[in-house]
Amino acid sequence: MSFLVEMKSYLRWLSNRYILTFIISIIWMVFFDQYDLRSQYELRQKIKQMEEDKQYYQEQIKIINEEKELLLNDPGALEKFAREQYFMKRDEEDLFIIVPSPSQRAGAISNQFLESNEKNKN
Repeated sequence: MSFLVEMKSYLRWLSNRYILTFIISIIWMVFFDQYDLRSQYELRQKIKQMEEDKQYYQEQIKIINEEKELLLNDPGALEKFAREQYFMKRDEEDLFIIVPSPSQRAGAISNQFLESNEKNKN
């Protein structure tokens, strides 16, 4: 008997057209709208990834600007950079190229360049 009483109270609430309209609107916005919950989640993940990318590129710009300032102000660093990156040499010199493995090449060029120039300053 109590089950029927509860059902009547629920049906009374659902028969109210304002509440029914509200429930249908909520269901529509959560599941079927252009900006439903799944879309919102995907957009937030994309924003998070883009912010991480932005941070990475800002750090890379900072490193490159440091290298640029070093190359513009230190002729020895400029010569070293030209020799290592572009294989430039003087007329009386012979050049031997030793190719590192691919795992050693990844990201090591700029780090080695900055570290060697810091040691030269000290």
